[in-house]
Amino acid sequence: MYKHHPRTIRSLLVAGSVAAIICGSSATAFSVTASAPTENPTWNQLNFVKKDEKAATTQAAVLKNSIKQVDHKLAEARKVAEAATVQLVDTRLEVTGDVVDVPSEDEPIAAAVVADDTAAPLPVKPTVQPVAVADSAAPASDATPDEVLDAAKQVQAQAEADLAAQEVKAAELKAQLQFLKDKDADDTAKYEAATTKAEKKAKAAADERLADIEAKKKAEEEARKAEEARKAAEAEAARIAAELAFKNRWVDPATGGISDGFGPRAVICAGDGCSSGFHSGTDVSTGCDAPILAAHAGTVSFADWDGTHGEFLMIDHGANTWTGYAHIRPGGFAVSVGQYVEAGQVIAYTGTTGASTGCHLHYEVFQNGQRIDPQPFMASVGSAVG
Repeated sequence: MYKHHPRTIRSLLVAGSVAAIICGSSATAFSVTASAPTENPTWNQLNFVKKDEKAATTQAAVLKNSIKQVDHKLAEARKVAEAATVQLVDTRLEVTGDVVDVPSEDEPIAAAVVADDTAAPLPVKPTVQPVAVADSAAPASDATPDEVLDAAKQVQAQAEADLAAQEVKAAELKAQLQFLKDKDADDTAKYEAATTKAEKKAKAAADERLADIEAKKKAEEEARKAEEARKAAEAEAARIAAELAFKNRWVDPATGGISDGFGPRAVICAGDGCSSGFHSGTDVSTGCDAPILAAHAGTVSFADWDGTHGEFLMIDHGANTWTGYAHIRPGGFAVSVGQYVEAGQVIAYTGTTGASTGCHLHYEVFQNGQRIDPQPFMASVGSAVG
């Protein structure tokens, strides 16, 4: 099953609950619907009331008060609609990987709500109908991607419908008030047209709101991807630079001919013990007291006696690569553990300590914890041994 990000469900629940909280209910959001009685007086009622100046004045006061209330609800509904639209775009991005979706004919962006033309007798009292939002906005934790997206669409469509209802109501109330104020007006047709205009305006505003949020989110997503690409390119450049730096500036650790190579050989015994039957490095005939150079930059990780190696020094070059230098003369270390050395820097002097029969450098290379043949390795980094 689709395991969505916890933020998606939390946000959907919040989006579905905001409208409910605004209207004073923790379980349902309230909106005027086409089947619900309207709190606005009918135009026929206004025509009748206008004939009585006192009644018209009273009704005008009622309309002004209603307009204030509706304007407040309108502001809140607009916030909810915007939040729901943002959540829809975020959810679509998370589920489908895109911020834009073309709604089908049976999935309108906003349901324009037209008030019923039947009304309660004056004075008017608001009547509302509960519309379940929070329940539909709470998909199960094992919901599929389509179910998560559908839940976000339901929340957004309901929020836009609620907003459209408030906008239509506000427009009609203001048109009715204007009709009462216009002393010479006796035909309500042009005033009633304000309702139709409000419906069209609400739909257009919903479309524009969604388009604006989609454009903003798309720009943010493109910026995020561009930043990720930039960081990835920088990381790759750094990796290549490090690789090139590692391959560059390797030097021959000692001057002299190669007296023995990497691989099986006869056991050699000397005053400090016997070697194994496998030679783990490359021997360079340097003579005694010859300078030993760091083959590559790095940090000295070992400088001490090491059995048949005699006095032995190791350098950590990073990238899981180390080099080792054996049979150094007594007191022949020129550097110490923890010291950073450059390629070509003198690190010690040759001797014949350990299982050695004469002064020379025994040179080793380690990669990933294993000894490897120094000669092909040094060739691969553009250098040599001896």
